Amino acid sequence: MAINATDRNAACQAFRQTSPIGSVARSMKNVELLRVLDAFIKKFPHLKEDLCSDQGIRLMKTDSEIAFHVINGMTIRGIPVLCVHDSFIVDYSHGQLLKGFMSGISEEVVGHPISVSNNYQGLDEVRANDPELVADYVRMRHIDPCPQYQARQRLFAERVAYCRSLE
Repeated sequence: MAINATDRNAACQAFRQTSPIGSVARSMKNVELLRVLDAFIKKFPHLKEDLCSDQGIRLMKTDSEIAFHVINGMTIRGIPVLCVHDSFIVDYSHGQLLKGFMSGISEEVVGHPISVSNNYQGLDEVRANDPELVADYVRMRHIDPCPQYQARQRLFAERVAYCRSLE
């Protein structure tokens, strides 16, 4: 909240407004909250200039630039990608490619490398690191769809067929 706030008082107000009604946090006075903020700045002095200086919009723009380049680059390569906040979802066979792409683009946009989380291993990573596990990995990823999924898939196919019949 302090990153998005225009000043220290706005940071305190934002903190209280987002706290649950009736909570201790919501009843805290500015003097108490500013002590917490000052303790944070003391622990992380390199962030002092960025706090309470309305940096949120600038950071969101930087994030959107990275997302744009990742989506554009993957699309140019014919790989569909879904962006969810600061994460990307691709077919599991392109995990390593996506992570490499994210690292390179974020370094170009920000000027230095930023960490890329590794929530899962892509098939391309398994193939490169441990080829003996590929068959198990593929088998694990291809489970039979549940009846609810099959019903949704049928409805989707019917809608697609209906829309095509209107063309």
